[in-house]
Amino acid sequence: MSPNIKQEHAFHISLNVADLNVAVKFYTALFGVLPQKHYPDYVKFEVSDPPLVLSLEPSGGGNLNHLGIKVQESQKLRSFYERLAEQGIETQWLSGVDCCYSRQNKIIAQDPDGNIVEVYNVDADIEHQSATNSEVYTQIGITDDLKWTHLLGTSYSREKMMEHRPLKKVNLLGTFNSSDNYDRCAEILSDVMNVLKPGGELSLHLLVGNRYPAKELPTLPAPAQHVRFVPVLEDMINAVENEGFVNLSVKRLSHAPVMVFDQVEMRELLISAYKQDDSSANHATASVVYKGPFPEIRMNGTSFKRGIPTTITPELWTQMIGSEMEQQFVFLTTADDSTCSR
Repeated sequence: MSPNIKQEHAFHISLNVADLNVAVKFYTALFGVLPQKHYPDYVKFEVSDPPLVLSLEPSGGGNLNHLGIKVQESQKLRSFYERLAEQGIETQWLSGVDCCYSRQNKIIAQDPDGNIVEVYNVDADIEHQSATNSEVYTQIGITDDLKWTHLLGTSYSREKMMEHRPLKKVNLLGTFNSSDNYDRCAEILSDVMNVLKPGGELSLHLLVGNRYPAKELPTLPAPAQHVRFVPVLEDMINAVENEGFVNLSVKRLSHAPVMVFDQVEMRELLISAYKQDDSSANHATASVVYKGPFPEIRMNGTSFKRGIPTTITPELWTQMIGSEMEQQFVFLTTADDSTCSR
């Protein structure tokens, strides 16, 4: 018995089970194949006939974890997202999330009866379980209506965003890779500031360049085919800071260009920033040292020069710990270990 080949599309079911080993024995007999992945806290079957991906997670048993559809290309996710968005159905878009021993891109929604439904593709298999699906759903608040997402290629609607205020998080995915939206950058960021709760998060995911191209962008390959404009990195960061967002953190900036056009190096940028929450302001400080690779970077209006200790707030310290940026810093012992500790 061996796992079957992967299908272009496959229905996906994730089950909570009381005894993982007993469940594996049952489904191995049912499908006639061994699991493709088998860990103490997660098992996955991929069956070709019928095309099915079955996940098992030990968490008490008796409940459906979620339903889904596995696709092979990220572009397929956009088709699903746009259909749901056109019908006004709130949908979360996650890129590069590590869960279930793989790195995935996915969209997540809830059906009218509260069942979680996701469409996803797998970028790569990994050897660690960063989070279970249940933990991912808890982190992004899929069970509440406090999130709002705009995706490049769909119309930006200030009114629709305002309908859901106050929001806990706003995701702008490629929004400013449209010249029309970038021309209204200050207006859109002001809208976001107005709808966020105190302490609420802004997440920006887009392509940025080292300068503005002199020529009109060609149609880029999928999944960037809707990109028609690439702002400069420093201008994008300054725009966020100028609207009063705090604790700005660069979660991802690709070391190598994703693509080059007209000698403009385009890189993937992921930023998070927050609306100030004066009720919980903490003015204690801590220090970090930026290790590189760049001579200097900026986060939250602060310049981090390579090799130079820099003072930060405990809130920013907490955000940096466990983020993709953590390995680029040395975290120094603080005078108040109760405030900032590793």
